[in-house]
Amino acid sequence: MVSFDNDCYYYCLFLAHYIINENMYKDQIFTTNNLSHKKSAAWHWVSQLLTSILLWFFTVYSIFIIKKYNINTLSQLQYLIKNTYFLIFLVCFITIVYYHAAISIQVILEDYIKNLFIRKLLITILKITCFATTIAIILTLFYWCSK
Repeated sequence: MVSFDNDCYYYCLFLAHYIINENMYKDQIFTTNNLSHKKSAAWHWVSQLLTSILLWFFTVYSIFIIKKYNINTLSQLQYLIKNTYFLIFLVCFITIVYYHAAISIQVILEDYIKNLFIRKLLITILKITCFATTIAIILTLFYWCSK
């Protein structure tokens, strides 16, 4: 059995070590993975959770619409996309899909790539690629809708 004195002694040692090295701990806490406090890992997980819940509802709704209107051919799908509400639905769905993918891959890159320059470079390339792909798909939908 550990006595109260030993516990108190170890706690005081830990506290003294923490106070002496307080700035080191602060730097590690607030600069982990070079994220600001607002964009911490917890924020990534919360936004990833919210987007995954939205994706689940969007996917179920998409399947419901495809079954309801019996979409079997490309021309039927094009006719459905000409509906303004469904087009807005698709734009939201595509945006959420690529945002969710970007967050997921960014977390993986931050966790496993130790070289700071390469990590920042890959995250920048990831964000540019996801943004460009989302814009290209949305413009394609609008172009396809105008035909």
